[in-house]
Amino acid sequence: MSGCGLFLRSAAAARLCRALVAFTASRRPLRTSPPSQAFAKELFLGKIEKKEVFPFPEVSQDELNEINQFVGPVEKFFTEE
Repeated sequence: MSGCGLFLRSAAAARLCRALVAFTASRRPLRTSPPSQAFAKELFLGKIEKKEVFPFPEVSQDELNEINQFVGPVEKFFTEE
């Protein structure tokens, strides 16, 4: 194999590499928003978005009354044998 053939292959590889760089630089990104991770994954990594966690949602009095109606029957179900 001659050095010329190696040079031609190297030159072709260099041209291909330059073409790929130009092509990828000219493409628009598919996603315009920043990448988001799952809440549990970020929690595992120690990253907590305070706006997603605090303050806890307030429960209205109507919702509280409805929830309290279920407490008695559920307690009875789990205490009976």
